[in-house]
Amino acid sequence: YIEWFYNQLKLPDFDPRRVWQFYHPPLHHVIAGMFLRLNVTLGMDYQRATESIQILTLFYASACTILCYKLLREVGIGRKAACIPMALLCFHPTLIIMSGSINNDILSITLQLAALLFAVRWYKKPSVRRILCIAVALGCSMMAKTSGGLAAVPIAFLFLYKLIEQRRRFWPMVGQFAVFGLVCVPLGLWWQVYNFVLYKMPISYVPMLSLQDEQYIGDYSIWERLFDPSLEQL
Repeated sequence: YIEWFYNQLKLPDFDPRRVWQFYHPPLHHVIAGMFLRLNVTLGMDYQRATESIQILTLFYASACTILCYKLLREVGIGRKAACIPMALLCFHPTLIIMSGSINNDILSITLQLAALLFAVRWYKKPSVRRILCIAVALGCSMMAKTSGGLAAVPIAFLFLYKLIEQRRRFWPMVGQFAVFGLVCVPLGLWWQVYNFVLYKMPISYVPMLSLQDEQYIGDYSIWERLFDPSLEQL
């Protein structure tokens, strides 16, 4: 997917379901493809240039820790109290693994955290500029991976709470929400709509896993998935 943008400099001109992973929104892959092309243009060996894509994911993972610290401080967590959640975050293997993986998950997560930080700042002092920051961050998170839209759920509850809290300013608040929707929805869903119009790919398309695939977990109970890590996993 990254090499497609490196070589072709355009969106895929075929049904994305024909090639594995191409159904994902393209933001991460476009950035990585252009980063790859830049390094090769500057004279870097192609193999080394492909390895250097990890610089991007390392940057995103590092940005997560900064965004989380700012978010903790924004919601009133003191510096000493913030040490515990920050230690869990900074030393958790997930970010370490994602910092060296070149898929789109970590960019989407980074932008989700940015959207949540902007949402808290907007709640404290609502303005069109601040709600635009939420819209761009959330929309780009969905443009990196569709599941970035999960952050829309808590943000929507925050919007609703603020609307009830400031019901005397009902229409100005509704106007801000309209601006949010006009920016966030096209950013977050254009890829899905584009492929639905051209190739009839369902908006929520995700390829089915084979029952023999090692990632298939349908034969594990909820308890086993959440609370029973095996020695093999450890």
